[in-house]
Amino acid sequence: MMMAQDMLATHDSAGARDGFKPREYRRPVIIEARMRSGGGWVTVCIRNISLHGLMAQTGTPPPPGTYIEIHRGAYTIVGRTVWSRGRKFGVRTQNALDVEGIISNPVPVGRGAARLPDGQVIADRRSDIRRPSATQEYEKSQLLSRRMQSLIFVAAGVCAAWLLAEILFLQLSDMATAVSKGLS
Repeated sequence: MMMAQDMLATHDSAGARDGFKPREYRRPVIIEARMRSGGGWVTVCIRNISLHGLMAQTGTPPPPGTYIEIHRGAYTIVGRTVWSRGRKFGVRTQNALDVEGIISNPVPVGRGAARLPDGQVIADRRSDIRRPSATQEYEKSQLLSRRMQSLIFVAAGVCAAWLLAEILFLQLSDMATAVSKGLS
């Protein structure tokens, strides 16, 4: 198991000899994860990982400069895309990564479940029904309030129209009765 200090110390010695900044050790892996860039979520495959970045692959990689969020079980990786070629792209992370933790994290089994390294299957919390936030509750309450007000106004209008029609009917019937008595 390689620790963070070992990863920082391990580098490409050829790069250091040529006067370039030494590279961090990149551990080759094949790890499935979920990525959000912009508005939607896509599945990505992490191909290698280091202490401060990773290389991943997906159908349409985000362009350089895009801030992304990658979820792998309990781990959230926040970073910025620094390069993109074909289906692969490189990410520089905001914080140092727990490489061993990410690699040994539960592997997705199916919708709402994951398999731990010891074989135990656990439910994924993202499949749980979530309680609406206070803002969502407020907006729902406002919508219900507007609908109730509209219903009350429509009911009051219908009652007022009915009452007005009743008064006009009585007035006209009284006038019709008076006219018919005057003509007879």
